[in-house]
Amino acid sequence: MSAFCRHSSFFDPFAEGNVVEDSDIFPKAKVLSGLHIDAPPPYSTLKSVLNIASAKVIHLPNDSEANGSFPLTYNAHNNLVIHGQGTVIANCTGPISLLFSFSTEDQSKSSLYAEITETSVQFSYGPTAPHGSIGYLPPDRVLIKGDIIKQPVDGASPEREAKPTIMPMFLRPEMPYTARYWLSIDHNNGILLFGRDYANLALALYEARLKQYVDPGVWHWIDDNTYQRKLTILQHAFIDNVSIVNVQQKGGNLTAPPLQLVSQPLPVVQKLPPIIVPSESITLDQLAVGSATVPANLSAECQRLYANVAGANILLDTPDFPEFSQAIECSVNTEGLLCQKLLKKKAKKDYKNTYLRITLGANLGNSPGPPYVLEIWPAMHASPIHNHGDSHAVIKVLHGKIKAYYFTSLYNASPIGPPAKLEKGDITWIDPENYQCYSYGKDDVRHYEAFDYIDKETDKLIPQFKPNTDMRYDEFKAALQEEWSQRWAQTPNV
Repeated sequence: MSAFCRHSSFFDPFAEGNVVEDSDIFPKAKVLSGLHIDAPPPYSTLKSVLNIASAKVIHLPNDSEANGSFPLTYNAHNNLVIHGQGTVIANCTGPISLLFSFSTEDQSKSSLYAEITETSVQFSYGPTAPHGSIGYLPPDRVLIKGDIIKQPVDGASPEREAKPTIMPMFLRPEMPYTARYWLSIDHNNGILLFGRDYANLALALYEARLKQYVDPGVWHWIDDNTYQRKLTILQHAFIDNVSIVNVQQKGGNLTAPPLQLVSQPLPVVQKLPPIIVPSESITLDQLAVGSATVPANLSAECQRLYANVAGANILLDTPDFPEFSQAIECSVNTEGLLCQKLLKKKAKKDYKNTYLRITLGANLGNSPGPPYVLEIWPAMHASPIHNHGDSHAVIKVLHGKIKAYYFTSLYNASPIGPPAKLEKGDITWIDPENYQCYSYGKDDVRHYEAFDYIDKETDKLIPQFKPNTDMRYDEFKAALQEEWSQRWAQTPNV
């Protein structure tokens, strides 16, 4: 398989002939057997409009710090780009609890509160915090009924369950790495969502639905009694105008990065497809089931990368070397030839964990390594589970087939459904809020020039892999052309 691409797996239980059984990695194998139309986490045409804010440590009285009666506490403020909707992501380490509060510019209006602990999520509304207060929760707040979200089965919509057999872990106070906890507000549909890891509908853990769909196509606040419905509208109407965000974290340590908030303009509403098709090729059926999207829906960085690598002439087999893909395959599978020698040189313990990185272009400083990479994945080879740092990516499959698995995070990683099955000509994407020519976003002020991955031997260490090159593209193509002409090209009849 040759592509501007990477995939994240170590064993393919979905290969033909393999029986998908429950295991530690795939505890509910049947859930993974359906059509995969889930995606790397959300994108939007407004992706470039992000608000980012870092927290300040709240200094407690000396006697409180001395006797250890209070945990370390952070407080951060941010704003929603669009009133009444958006997704707020709290990046933090070791939280014992998180408190999200959303208020309007009118102090007389109610505020929305979300209290998160390791074992519970509680939504409520009540009076707005007085000016200057920190971590305020009104004693007379009104609880909002919510439900734990069950994982979907065979591509079905997520289900709600008041009393699941296994309680999810909402926070990970013992996790030594920075984790993402997010809250989505969708006032149009009346939905509140809390989730962990990437802001993806498949990773939502808890929800509250405040509206119901009533003919002829209007959303109303849920209540069977007309008078009570009107009262509820008055109670919840403030959500249309919430714009001020405050998040408090209790727990953590001073050696870890402080709490950071990222505010995205759109709520988490639907699952998103990994496949990109040109606007003139998208069909009604693809839009209806969410199996593909168009370049205009990607971030500005991914749109630029798409324009570079998605063209009809981005091919392996060209008029000057029409056997290029065949030459690569022969070189990979033949002892003593270039590709196999490069793979063996890279192999430390497991040859099946190797692939080739053939780079195009110079490292301009706007990507982790050279921005364009031809990746060559021999059959049955795979990579450790990994992330892509802070980079954006667009990936085009140039030859063969490949399966890309998406995982919740690097910590206790579990797959998000079955893999995306990519074939020659398919184009997919990655961005740092979700999840190949690579590029950093325009808002990055510090470039993280490495990919993190799971060490298979320890299952816990996350070393850094800095993208490198096995060979430059022009040198590689010339070498393969020479190798092919000497060993495999047919001698003309005389």
